[in-house]
Amino acid sequence: MNYYDAHNHFQDYRLDSARPDLFESIINGSIAAMTVNGTCEADWESVLNLGQTSSRFIPSIGLHPWFTHRASPDWKSKFTDFAQQSRCVGEIGLDQWIQDSPFDLQKEAFEFQLRFAVARNYPITIHCLKAWGSLLKILRQEISSDTKFLLHSFAGSREILAELSDLGAYFSISGYFAHERKRAAADLFKFVPIDKLLIETDAPDMLPPPSLQLHPLTSQNGDLINSPANLPMIYQFTAELLRMPLKELAAQFELNFKNFYSTVLKPG
Repeated sequence: MNYYDAHNHFQDYRLDSARPDLFESIINGSIAAMTVNGTCEADWESVLNLGQTSSRFIPSIGLHPWFTHRASPDWKSKFTDFAQQSRCVGEIGLDQWIQDSPFDLQKEAFEFQLRFAVARNYPITIHCLKAWGSLLKILRQEISSDTKFLLHSFAGSREILAELSDLGAYFSISGYFAHERKRAAADLFKFVPIDKLLIETDAPDMLPPPSLQLHPLTSQNGDLINSPANLPMIYQFTAELLRMPLKELAAQFELNFKNFYSTVLKPG
């Protein structure tokens, strides 16, 4: 059975000590592919390098809304260079939950990156928190009918889900939604069209509950962090949530993943 991780941050420094073992297990194991998302100028080269080591890593370049206020004056040219090599854009988006990142800078960065990706038909990974109205307005203005965009770890309402679905959105669920306190949010994924649903770990973030931490990890400072190796347990959780046989769900998600990344996946 093949597993596909639609969103993580395998380049993150918190995975430094575990990365060699994780890399070997990924290359030799059942994780067929994972999308590694950049968040700022400092990690774009690392993300791109992972994609050059193995076709199992899909590099995706983006300036995350949390870091737009820290971007260099020439970040757009750097982004353009790296994103043309990755041919995937993200993690980009809007966030009105975070306090120290001015929203006008977020919007400017998001619109620039979105337009860049839409013009080239690149897959796009989007982060959104408490900014759904602004996001929907921009998407309606900027995307085309064949734009492929993913709302990672979607946590909006059923109404917003329906509006995004009408625009052709994909949605990904992480193990974080297996926490009991997130049950209502998890139930929303039952309304996602099955051909538009993906699974992610968001490692080293979005730590799932202990029952899904098949491979517990700690960072250098001793904090518990999420591992990409927890992916099979997130598949099992999602199969139970959707009341689907695991093999059927895995086959569907393989098809979904390959459809979403059809322009960047290498044959074989």
